[in-house]
Amino acid sequence: LPAVAGRLNNITGFSVTSTGSTAAAAVVVTVTGLSGGTITFTYNTVAGATLGNPQLNYTFPHPVPASAINTAITVSCATLGAGNTNTVTNVFGYLE
Repeated sequence: LPAVAGRLNNITGFSVTSTGSTAAAAVVVTVTGLSGGTITFTYNTVAGATLGNPQLNYTFPHPVPASAINTAITVSCATLGAGNTNTVTNVFGYLE
């Protein structure tokens, strides 16, 4: 969620999806820019580059505001390694 002058971002949730990797992996998904600090989650991918479509879908029980006005909220997923051809991260939220 990009920083917007004079506005406060709020995150309501995010999703991470991918194809598999050559070897199974557990990596960290990081959410930064939040009031209260950074939050981390674990995302697991399966062995086999063409197998499955692992998903991590998370909805916050209540919207979480950015740490300040004009502050971006970023969701990032660490690399899944060899054989992974697609990883997609989406973030959902709104501006006040």
